[in-house]
Amino acid sequence: FGPPPPPPPPRSSNPEPKLKVEKQAKVAVRCAAGKTWIDHSLEDWPANDIRLFVGDLAKEVKEYHIENAFKEYKSLAKVKIVYDKRTGASKGFGFVSFLDAKDAALCIRQMNDKYIMGRPIKLKKSEWKDRDIKVVKKNKKKEDKRKQEWL
Repeated sequence: FGPPPPPPPPRSSNPEPKLKVEKQAKVAVRCAAGKTWIDHSLEDWPANDIRLFVGDLAKEVKEYHIENAFKEYKSLAKVKIVYDKRTGASKGFGFVSFLDAKDAALCIRQMNDKYIMGRPIKLKKSEWKDRDIKVVKKNKKKEDKRKQEWL
């Protein structure tokens, strides 16, 4: 017989929703400055994320510093600092990825101009999707159509 089993843990009346992380499934063809290329770095990011640009980072800032500063946002999915390929030094900017748009918007309002390692950071919505080849072609088609209307 033995002792009775322990009671189940109390249920929260407001359970947090599970956020689903999906990896990029397709190849990302990018276009900028008149060049087109396949961007394999986008394969590491969640497919359904909201990405923010983080600028004015001190050269000494590492990804764990940013993760620590943004830890209160539950849907934080990924942090990436951009480094110079030749020297290995930080370029002074990076990106943070969120799975919830409300968290991303709240983060911009709360964290913009906050100090990380002695420097105020700048946050804004990333424009990485604007370089997708489909978006570039669509925008070019619109621009060409406008030019034709003026002629």
